[in-house]
Amino acid sequence: MPSELTTIVRRVWYLDVPAPGRDERILPIPYVHVIVNLGDPYRVVAIGEDAKDEELAAEFVSGLQTSVVTTRNPSRLHHVGAELQPWAWRAFAAPPIAGAVEPASRALPGLAGLREELIGAGGPHDCVAGLIDRLVALAEPSRVDAVIARAGARIAEDPARLISDIARECRTPASSLARRFRAATGITAKSLASVHRLHGFVSRLAQPGPLPTWTELVADAPFCDQPHFNRQFRALTGMTPGAYLAALGESGRAAPSFVNGTVG
Repeated sequence: MPSELTTIVRRVWYLDVPAPGRDERILPIPYVHVIVNLGDPYRVVAIGEDAKDEELAAEFVSGLQTSVVTTRNPSRLHHVGAELQPWAWRAFAAPPIAGAVEPASRALPGLAGLREELIGAGGPHDCVAGLIDRLVALAEPSRVDAVIARAGARIAEDPARLISDIARECRTPASSLARRFRAATGITAKSLASVHRLHGFVSRLAQPGPLPTWTELVADAPFCDQPHFNRQFRALTGMTPGAYLAALGESGRAAPSFVNGTVG
């Protein structure tokens, strides 16, 4: 990763595989995602309980989510993507979006036209390099609110920490931190902590070995107790833990934030 991007971009990837299913539910992930679609269009079917019907044919951006996004996949997933830190928006001189998936023409206009460039670029390495080059050209990391970047890093390290304690560490009044955090990310610091907690929890399912029971998982998770966990899980995913685990199955453990099909 170029040094210009290390503070705002976590990773970049290339994907060209058959879609695992027609509909897919994507659990909240505590990062912003930039996707340059190189294949057939995706559709956003719903965000949480709100029905959507938006086609995403080229470049698009998924802001921070606090509920499940349901997509309808093309038969083949073919794209190059980047995962950005929650506070990266200002580096691109863009206002944050949250709870939405937007065409890049609305969210990050500087990405417009990149799909056509990458389709003609060659193989995976060239596509990844092309996306990185565009991000480098657009980004000015010095514009990022350093206090929010520091607070966000503390939340990622320990999402169970009190936001008031993080504000004191950052030598910023809690009210000022709350205002600046929402302005930088589109959501509250507490909401981001909840998403980090969920993401860290389900990511443990990707570890090798026998699938643990929910009781075993919750015992080691940063939740007060199992009823509290159940409430938080359903609030963020729209699913009971049992419905989620049944839909995930053994085959889905490699990517536990992505669940095939629609789940009640």
